[in-house]
Amino acid sequence: MNAIHRIIPCLLWSLFCCILFTGCQTESEENMEGGILDLQIETNVQSMDPHKAIDGTSFEVIACITDGLTQPDTDGHAAPAIAKSWSISADGKVWTFHLRDNATWSQTGSKVTAHDFVYAWQRAVAPDTASNYAYMLSDIGQIVNAADIISGKKHPRTLGVEAPDDYTFVVHLNTPVAYFADLLYLPIFYPMEQSFVEACGSSYATSHETLQSNGAFLMETYARSSIDFSLIKNDTYWDADRIHLKGINYYLIQDSIQALNAYRSDNLDYMVLSGEHISAFSKDINFHTFDTGYLWYLSLNMQDVPALRNLNLRLALSSAIDRETMMVQTLQDGSKASYFLISDYILNHTDSLDIRTANEEYAPLIAYDIAKAQSYLEAAKNELGVDSFAFDLLVDTTQEDTVAAYLQQQIEQTLPDVKINIVSKVTRQAIQSLQDGTYEIALTSWGADYADPSTYLNILRSNNSTNYGRWSNAEFDALLDRASGEAASVNDTLRLQLLQEAEAIAIKDLAVIPLYEKRTAILVKDNVSGIVHHAIGLGNIFKDTIISVTP
Repeated sequence: MNAIHRIIPCLLWSLFCCILFTGCQTESEENMEGGILDLQIETNVQSMDPHKAIDGTSFEVIACITDGLTQPDTDGHAAPAIAKSWSISADGKVWTFHLRDNATWSQTGSKVTAHDFVYAWQRAVAPDTASNYAYMLSDIGQIVNAADIISGKKHPRTLGVEAPDDYTFVVHLNTPVAYFADLLYLPIFYPMEQSFVEACGSSYATSHETLQSNGAFLMETYARSSIDFSLIKNDTYWDADRIHLKGINYYLIQDSIQALNAYRSDNLDYMVLSGEHISAFSKDINFHTFDTGYLWYLSLNMQDVPALRNLNLRLALSSAIDRETMMVQTLQDGSKASYFLISDYILNHTDSLDIRTANEEYAPLIAYDIAKAQSYLEAAKNELGVDSFAFDLLVDTTQEDTVAAYLQQQIEQTLPDVKINIVSKVTRQAIQSLQDGTYEIALTSWGADYADPSTYLNILRSNNSTNYGRWSNAEFDALLDRASGEAASVNDTLRLQLLQEAEAIAIKDLAVIPLYEKRTAILVKDNVSGIVHHAIGLGNIFKDTIISVTP
């Protein structure tokens, strides 16, 4: 998923998530719990439609108001949500979910049924929906006929899902997918009530009146592109006794000084710290840093900018960037320089370090080296028959603008014949430019949607809608196809070897220019507990959050 700013792991690191300040209240404190959580966000919700959302902020808020079949437990593993249990066939290709009968839709009071999942999943892959995340049902989820439906070869009704009765939902897969249950807490897999969606028409998910909830919270105020919006507890939620918060207020604050003033004035319970404030607050009792699971990189528009198809030019740009100095001087939040396409975070937490060991030799090819960068540039100039280059660098104004300035300075200083012009756009416009291909070079990111190394590689498939630069390599695609095939799905050693070979191809050809793995620094009030942060999938979850209220 695209970038999001997430909250606080402190006391417990687990496989995929961490919990801040859990289980520490006395009985009297529990009697005082309640309150409304005030959160800063740096990027706004781009869409509340689960099939249109592609950014982490949207994912987080959608997950606050909607439950899918599963939800992540405190260790990041799939736990029951709307599905109270499930079973898997002996060959791993048929999953049968047994739904609870006490989950309801907020706007209509109707029960959430298996038919809501059938409708929603068919809508997700329908070409008319044009969901950027539809590949999660085909390439990743391997649901029968999903790929043919997305390409227009088959009707959405042929998708391999069925509802034998109201509370039984059956999914048919082409091949076993070990992490299938973990995929299901992503919004693309959430249910929808067909009659409500169709009644709303084009206005669906654009306001609080056109949003349904079956989850822990209701959208109290919301309009598309809202700067501030609020949620309130859903008293009809099937697990309402678990929810302690009365509500959540989200505030879009992009200026760090403004956010800090709001935090000091007790108008924010949580805020993100930027580089200049991190060192000043690093000893504060309420200061925390955490891994986000996001890999930041430069996307190169190879489809529309012919010069960027030249490998020597791409190598010159990469070798001109001193990533290690950027971590210390610009980010200052513990982020880690990266020279790979798969994050170390995923490899460490999925026991896949053999991939890094095998591909370590390729890091020097793209690492900072002034002499190499200049040599690569001379080769590119000769091959392309030009003496100089100029590129626009697209950056989201709400995110890494200081990084963009650093990159501009580094590239122009190391390569005097290359000029970089920074083009800043607000989030919605920046994402649209990426999707439309109306950019040259873009500073962007990708977070882990699920706990497997393929989550980063699949976005570079030739026909993937998130492959913004349109880099294409038939051998790379074939390796990913083999890795998701039936033989590899039952042989993890083979599957990881195929993913390792695919990453090696993408590094050597510089499909994108990797820069760093992001950490985030934040301040959180000490009376807030139970915020769960998952660096994979959904980000922040507030179902167990408590604010201790002074009597």
